Amino acid sequence: LAVKIIPVTLAEFQHYENSPLLHCRGIDPFVFQFFINNLRVNIAFLLIITVITLLITNRKNEGELFAVTITNDTPGTTFVTKLDDGSYIYLSERATVVHPQKFNSSKREVELSGEAYFEIARDENKPFIIEAGDAIIEVLGTTFDLLSKEGETKISVRSGRIKISHIKSGESVEVSAGESAVAGESGLAKYITEDLEHFNKYSSRMHFKDEYLANITDVINRTFPDTKIELEQGLEIRELTATFTGDNPDSMVQLICSAMELKYKREGGVIKIHQ
Repeated sequence: LAVKIIPVTLAEFQHYENSPLLHCRGIDPFVFQFFINNLRVNIAFLLIITVITLLITNRKNEGELFAVTITNDTPGTTFVTKLDDGSYIYLSERATVVHPQKFNSSKREVELSGEAYFEIARDENKPFIIEAGDAIIEVLGTTFDLLSKEGETKISVRSGRIKISHIKSGESVEVSAGESAVAGESGLAKYITEDLEHFNKYSSRMHFKDEYLANITDVINRTFPDTKIELEQGLEIRELTATFTGDNPDSMVQLICSAMELKYKREGGVIKIHQ
């Protein structure tokens, strides 16, 4: 944005010189020209500040408006991604999730098509809302898996509690750990989850793409709570694309170190990764 100072013309000077008001107050025409030019500069400067303020405000809110669409198109894998609030989503093959790049100040909303497992960061002031088919699921902080396809939405809660609502009928029901619910054309139905081991399938073949190493090790630590992986300072923000097929943290750490030319050592229940 350029600022151009426009000098007062000869006609303007003659007008100012002949102005009774100007002579009445004893103002020198050259001083008056200096005043006019500076006034123009100040006005232009205020306009620049206003434009910059608007740009900053728009950029601040830009993340809330920008929708991110993620589809797991890697066969036989679970794609793992971390959201802005610290929640994790494990997308099954051919599943799609749409979420804002940055959640707004009052709620967290996403859309799901297909099957996914959720680990929701608890925030009592900002409920996490998922729109899936004909159902809306509201949670505060919990873990569960969700399947939405062919006009039916199924949810199984692993920990915590959720509320699922049927959009067409207006019905809603709370579902706790160890329970499941299904929303279909006939409404809502709740039942006891028979197979609690099915949650383990989401961690059997996890795929990460350009993910921070800190987030990858965080997921591994969540999956294997008896082992803790620690990173040397400076490694947290290094990115990695990898698929983990091992059923133990040691094999996963070996893959990380091999791909990133790092080293590690185990001390009891702690695995330390370093350069």
